[in-house]
Amino acid sequence: MKFKPSALCSFVVVLTMLSTSHAYEIDSFYKRHQSIKDSGDLANAEINKKIATAVSLTKSCDVKELYTNVRNQINADSAGAGVIGGMERWAEKSTDVDKISPPPADQSIYEGTSFESVTSMGFWLNLYGLVKDKVNSGVLKTKLAIRKLTTASSDPLVLCKVSDSEKELAGKFVEFSKRKPGSGGPPPGGGNPPPEGEPQSGPDGGPPGDFGGMKKTMEFGSTETGTCISEVLGLKNSKSTASLQPVINLNGVRVGADKLGHFFDQGFDYFQKEYSIQNNKLIAQEDGQKKALEYGTSTEEGMFGLKGTGVKSYGDLAANYDGSRFWYNLTSGESPLVICKNGKMEVSHSFDVKDYVTEAWDEGTNCSEYKTQEMKEHVAQNLKNLKLSCPVEVAKCQAIEKHYSAEVLNSIVSPECKKNFTADRSGAHTQGGTK
Repeated sequence: MKFKPSALCSFVVVLTMLSTSHAYEIDSFYKRHQSIKDSGDLANAEINKKIATAVSLTKSCDVKELYTNVRNQINADSAGAGVIGGMERWAEKSTDVDKISPPPADQSIYEGTSFESVTSMGFWLNLYGLVKDKVNSGVLKTKLAIRKLTTASSDPLVLCKVSDSEKELAGKFVEFSKRKPGSGGPPPGGGNPPPEGEPQSGPDGGPPGDFGGMKKTMEFGSTETGTCISEVLGLKNSKSTASLQPVINLNGVRVGADKLGHFFDQGFDYFQKEYSIQNNKLIAQEDGQKKALEYGTSTEEGMFGLKGTGVKSYGDLAANYDGSRFWYNLTSGESPLVICKNGKMEVSHSFDVKDYVTEAWDEGTNCSEYKTQEMKEHVAQNLKNLKLSCPVEVAKCQAIEKHYSAEVLNSIVSPECKKNFTADRSGAHTQGGTK
């Protein structure tokens, strides 16, 4: 369908975010009872291949070098200038991975909610990645220019149906783009994200809005002509579920592809708050786990969650936490994945997702929270129409309760799931090695 924009907002340049940032959401209830083939073994093979490559590139027993190499390998296939992490892109794109694609907008649990509540942040992020990919593939005629983004016909691209709240959100990123190089954020390939999950640097470690040396800004104004950017990018309209990701099966658990990004990328952020590398060893930081959990909550209540997409995902928080355990177990614990032998790093044993993935990653069990009462009510009604409720299976919440410590449960499990906890937590533990 060809849109005929009238008095619409012209979209000139797309925002920049932290490398491998995540503000996508999923619909865990769409085709909830449709079987999905377990891709755990496929994920294991892919991850173990990346770890083996990283080990081969590590010339000595340098722990810092190993961590850098593993991170680089994990995200070697990232997309959208690092907006989509390497493993979640693998899950999205691999034809071998069985998946349920995001639903049409009118079949999503988010149907009927405002664009602001559902896809503000996720849409901008997705748009940024798509535009960058389209430029690289030659679909768009010009590079991202300073003042105008054009199609092959040189018509200005316009973003249809942009609300005042979207303009306000975009304005915040324009402010970020005005910061000077080195004014904040992590260096390339590492460092901790800023408080509240708000971006302070571009994907190459430079200032926001500076990709490949070109400054980018956003402009909003009226136009009577032009090509709707959603059409160029293959989106149906501005309310499409482009910011939703597919659902896959890992070790029998239904999870969004985004959880792999949270596991490796945000998991590393948690890990950095818990440990530092000194004298080639991991040193526990004071109150490290508490700080990591608090940081995770701030991101889900900040721009990567409630303030962005309007969704606070406890499933994301669970994947973040379990990812920190992977990074710890890489070189430490009772059975590290990689050891130093004869002056070189060596793979000790294989990675296995079953040691980390739990039902807490499933947003159909570990229910999300929403920014507004209106959004909450719409989602509840849409679930009712599907003859579903959250949690879908109460028993899975009770399984989660027995898996984690009380401190961790308090941070990564939703209030709705906690309602089904028992009083006995004597079996609480952390699978795959404690810290």
